[in-house]
Amino acid sequence: MTCREVCIALAATTLLLNAESSSQSNGWGWDYPSASKEVEDGSCEITLTTLNSTKYNLCPLKLFDSSQIPYYRVFDLRLNKTFAFNLLAPTIERPSACQSLPSSEAYLFGDSDTECVSLSEQTPVLSLLNEQNPAQGIVLSYESSATSTECSGHGQRLHLRFECDNENLVDIPSSLIGEVDSVGSAQCQFNLTFHSVFGCPHSCPIFNKKVCNAYGLCGYDTLDRNEPKCFCYSTIGGIACEIDPENHNLFTPSSLPWPSADAYNDSSIAVHTFAVNKTAYDDTVHSMNVSFDMSAFVNIEKIEDIDGARYEYFVGRAPSDSVGCENRSGAVFEVDPATKQCAVAGGWSIDWRLYDPSNAAKGATVTFGDGDVCEKDGTLRTFTVNLICPDDGTAYFPPNGSIRAFVEEDSLDSCSFHLDLVSAFACPKECRTAMGADGGVGVCNSNGMCMADFFSGYVHCACDGRDHWTWKDDFCGEYEDTAPDGKGAAVTSQSTDSELSAVLAIVSVAFAMFCVLSGVMFFVQRKRLLALNASNGGANFEKPMLHEAAEIQQNDSNEGQPQQTPTKQYKL
Repeated sequence: MTCREVCIALAATTLLLNAESSSQSNGWGWDYPSASKEVEDGSCEITLTTLNSTKYNLCPLKLFDSSQIPYYRVFDLRLNKTFAFNLLAPTIERPSACQSLPSSEAYLFGDSDTECVSLSEQTPVLSLLNEQNPAQGIVLSYESSATSTECSGHGQRLHLRFECDNENLVDIPSSLIGEVDSVGSAQCQFNLTFHSVFGCPHSCPIFNKKVCNAYGLCGYDTLDRNEPKCFCYSTIGGIACEIDPENHNLFTPSSLPWPSADAYNDSSIAVHTFAVNKTAYDDTVHSMNVSFDMSAFVNIEKIEDIDGARYEYFVGRAPSDSVGCENRSGAVFEVDPATKQCAVAGGWSIDWRLYDPSNAAKGATVTFGDGDVCEKDGTLRTFTVNLICPDDGTAYFPPNGSIRAFVEEDSLDSCSFHLDLVSAFACPKECRTAMGADGGVGVCNSNGMCMADFFSGYVHCACDGRDHWTWKDDFCGEYEDTAPDGKGAAVTSQSTDSELSAVLAIVSVAFAMFCVLSGVMFFVQRKRLLALNASNGGANFEKPMLHEAAEIQQNDSNEGQPQQTPTKQYKL
């Protein structure tokens, strides 16, 4: 998990602990995660290791001399500047504004012909987007050698984030809204995020030009394989979800209605239901509803921006000492802590969208519109919150009071802001499970991922494990191992690790005893052989069997020939 993603986890205590644990200028941090790899040879097929080894392939995106374009050109709408880059190799040509600079993997330039900086003069680094979920994607990082005090002694760093997307074959757009880590006037780090199948690991195969054939989702199987794999929709099978139909795979809730009738209060402002559709390859349209209850977030009162901005944000009510928001209605208020000047960052005009349309259970995006007029461009301010359902083993807690998060501007020329909050409380209730005795909530007992299953019509947990494991509940809590020999036993998934450790311990002890006994028998036998040799006039009872067999074969071949005095031979 990158430092940035650790810090935007929803639990306020987790935010604070992780934000303080690494050297940082304002929250992004400079330390690479443990599962990182320097790429010195330009290799574009990469294996990143955490508890497992997961392979990724960026070769289809790497540009060569024969490619149609000399570099990827991405205009950042926020910075009003352009990034030019290649993947794990220098650009084929340098942009016109960068002709005076040496060859590099990445540049950043503006309108001026001389306004260009190199962003890659050190060894590129590849790391996981999320160390707890290698299926989420990878990050390619470049860094300049021109260091500065504002950037904690580092050069400017560019992160190219490739998020695994089941259906986007290639998506490096010509323009986007990036993210920037500013310290005063210095711009230290940049994030460019791309959604692509090439952010997905090898173990989630591409079929029909889509990851998992678009008939499943790429997720992380922690229970059996410790490796990402395709979690297929109901009735679909195969390692790439390419086999249709597999009716034994049909999800059927253990009790109806599913979800329970009182799961979602549709009259609540914090609840929203999406009607979603998926068209199959035979043009059949599958429809279902996906609901979210975000009421766990209503207790947030203050959002402290740790991205270096000068504002604080208050939810539902402006502080009493602020200026300009007295007795005003609004969902989010923006306050300058130095001057106490206040503006309505987002009003009560609420727009709901799916966070990821290709994975409908992934979360929801909520935009609060109709804020105050922006002095920069004359538009009404908006404030957007991306509430993201995780696929990991973390326990999340409902936020209460103040949280710290990254609040990003959509553009330097506007007054629209957004932030990401990752929490199990952003998942549909059909996938939330209790974790521990202190009120923590996780996803599918940490043994599966949340799925909007179009072919069953239900949102449910897609559980880890093997095909012959029969789960005994709907939340990946307990399964029966129906092995090929027909024998099986109920297993509580939480105990799997301890059971495996016990088995390994027994095997280790047995092996050690075998080695000890073998050694004792060897020395006892050797002692007997030496005594026997001595009592038989030096006859060799220790001759290796292979040599003895060869000597016997030689004696047989000499039959009928003049015989020498035989040496006594013994076959052990």
